[in-house]
Amino acid sequence: MFTHDKYAPSDFVWGTLTAVTGGTTKVIGRTFGKLGDLEKNAQKLGNVTKNVSKGSFDVAAFDKKITKMNINEKAAEIKIASKGIAEQNGWKKDSKLSRVNKRDVYVDSKSNNLYALDTQHGRFEVLNKKGKHQGEVDFNLNSTKPADKSGGHDLKLG
Repeated sequence: MFTHDKYAPSDFVWGTLTAVTGGTTKVIGRTFGKLGDLEKNAQKLGNVTKNVSKGSFDVAAFDKKITKMNINEKAAEIKIASKGIAEQNGWKKDSKLSRVNKRDVYVDSKSNNLYALDTQHGRFEVLNKKGKHQGEVDFNLNSTKPADKSGGHDLKLG
């Protein structure tokens, strides 16, 4: 049934976030809240997706946004953004490495590098095919930290 009633910004609604990549539509999230708040968040998300589709990501704005979030919201936001970055770069999630290391790990088949998601900081740890840490990059793949030679950031491969 359809209604022609207008909804107020204070009305509670729930919505579905859907992404279209490569002609395939995927549901990537659901939310519930006040219409006014959801509209504001949708506008922000629209700005992020415009930048990502053009090959850039506003890292500073994203960092500012996630700084104010609690740990669970921050991790969820980082996972959503990182999934888009991985898809844009043609990386595939490795479910075995992700399970073993308890973090999302993506494989770049072109370079054979591994990209492990850091949900605390919103960065990727870059590792070689042997799982050795090569450094850290932001979501534009700009280097943010050098390699950790201590082995503390290395991945377990099996």
